Amino acid sequence: MKSTLICFALLLIPALCGYAEDEIHMNNGKVFRGLVVEQSESHVSVELAIGVVTLKRSEVREIRISPDSQQQRQQRVVANKFRDEIRDLNNAARRAYEIRNSLTIARQGVPRSQESQKQRDRVYQLEMEHAQLLQEFQSYRQYSGKTVVPAIYRAYKEIESKISKIEAEIALENKILEGIIQKEALANQKISDVATRLQSAVGEIETERVRLLNAGCPEQELSFVYKAITELSEGNSGPVRIPLMKRGSTYSLPVQLNGNATGIFILDTGASGILINRSLFQQLHLPRHKYIGKETSTIANGETMESEVWMLDEIRVNAFTVKNVKVTVPLDAAHADVTPLLGGEFLNHFHYQIDPVGKNLILEPLNGRNN
Repeated sequence: MKSTLICFALLLIPALCGYAEDEIHMNNGKVFRGLVVEQSESHVSVELAIGVVTLKRSEVREIRISPDSQQQRQQRVVANKFRDEIRDLNNAARRAYEIRNSLTIARQGVPRSQESQKQRDRVYQLEMEHAQLLQEFQSYRQYSGKTVVPAIYRAYKEIESKISKIEAEIALENKILEGIIQKEALANQKISDVATRLQSAVGEIETERVRLLNAGCPEQELSFVYKAITELSEGNSGPVRIPLMKRGSTYSLPVQLNGNATGIFILDTGASGILINRSLFQQLHLPRHKYIGKETSTIANGETMESEVWMLDEIRVNAFTVKNVKVTVPLDAAHADVTPLLGGEFLNHFHYQIDPVGKNLILEPLNGRNN
């Protein structure tokens, strides 16, 4: 009874979840507003700002359903089908943020570049002094083991002592430099390992996100995941390993078009362009001025295909974006559902290779920086 009273007290809080509001009128005169997501003879479930709460049907006098809430209710019903998968994917995104934090800590562990450079300069300076001493010592070498003018002999012995001392100092400073270089190498290896883990995690999250979208999961339910993908893919440079999906003898990966449509593309290093199907094209809502013209092309099985050519603002794969990219779209119905292909129009902006063992696409921008 006490827990029921607490729930009722919480239900008095206005629903601030942005839904069109249904009204639940209770026998005791109280009215609760939210989104009714389930009704039965025994209970009514309503979604409020605090979450989904179930009420006894016997305590409900009347339910008034808002006509504007039906679409939201349908979306919620669909989203509930993916509830466990969405939860798991959100948890994966949170773990990816933790990996990013580990990457930040790893980068902080790298010795400052000035430290190793200063040490190199220190060793170089000592070696220069050593060379000068050796050159000076040559002029006194003839007096070694002989009785000579005391002043000359003392100078000879002094230089000999300096040479021994500086050689010991050079050996010590080289050992220090070796330690710094080894520390840098270990730190950079750790950074590389964590960065690879992060890229792999982001790639897997993006692949699962695309799968859920294609299965009918409402896009707004994956907003946190999309935010994580965007944030965790930014600011990377150098070679990046992008996980690939093996389908028979081909590799596939998620590709984002104009920031609002994502599909699974076959990676085709032998193709010069980028091919998308009618379904993806319709999601883009391109203005007419992006139309370039028509072309006839030959596809892998030797058939010819009539296509339109359009200009996209950008294509993104993982952390890599290419601006102003041409894509071809089949005109005839026979090829309307063709599997999208990612080819040279994107790949030629990078140094790239496929790692068949790790099932990765390794990308590095030609200019050394990720767009």
